[in-house]
Amino acid sequence: MKIDKSFVDGIATCNDDFTLCSAIIAMAQRLGMHIVAEGIEDEVQLQILNQLGCDTAQGYLLGRPASFEDNLQRWK
Repeated sequence: MKIDKSFVDGIATCNDDFTLCSAIIAMAQRLGMHIVAEGIEDEVQLQILNQLGCDTAQGYLLGRPASFEDNLQRWK
């Protein structure tokens, strides 16, 4: 299950976003689903999601988008 960037953006500053992310993660865990949060841009967001039990993170903090060719070169 993916958590949209629009919820992740305010996870550290907006109680509603924190509550929604927490509920999504809890529901996905109970259903045995893998959880991916997208749009991680700072360490605080990553830390909160990690503490809530999020499995995987995506976003500029972890890596910028790259072209297919750049990725091929990186993996050679």
